[in-house]
Amino acid sequence: MSYVNGVLHGDVLVYSPIDQTVAQRIPFVEGKKKGIGTFYYQGAKTSEISFDNDMMEGDAIFYGPNEIIQSLATYKANQLHGLFSNYDNKKNLIRTVMYQNGIMEGPSKTFYPSGKLLEEVSYKANKIQGSQVQYYEDGSIMRKVLYNEDGKPIHTQSFSPKGQQTEDKAIEPTAQKTLQNS
Repeated sequence: MSYVNGVLHGDVLVYSPIDQTVAQRIPFVEGKKKGIGTFYYQGAKTSEISFDNDMMEGDAIFYGPNEIIQSLATYKANQLHGLFSNYDNKKNLIRTVMYQNGIMEGPSKTFYPSGKLLEEVSYKANKIQGSQVQYYEDGSIMRKVLYNEDGKPIHTQSFSPKGQQTEDKAIEPTAQKTLQNS
């Protein structure tokens, strides 16, 4: 750890009290976090996060077991901003979500391990808006749920794997409360 004009300047290393390995390496410029900070758990890298002016700003990578990428994110002023992607331990993309200033805003997609689309939905101010569509792995529609502007489900349709409609019903306001409490 070094100082320039009485403020931190350079890499700061923080060690784990459990095993004395490096737990954090954070770069400082003129007393503020700036650059890519790297975080570890028992010697294994768990994340790399970009900092600017003491805030998370830019790209972040989060690692799972064996340092396989588990999530990719972008931050703006310490909040998720932009595309957030999750991966399984086999490096398959499993989910994408758009954020704006820390709030889910825009399309979200979930995928089968095969890479085929499982679900697509859109968010506005952290609430589902419009249609949520779930698919069978062959691409045919399994279920559609329509949401109102308050993010509450108002109509649902279900389909068999052969495309036959098995359910088509409006959701009553009292049923909405029951669904959200379960």
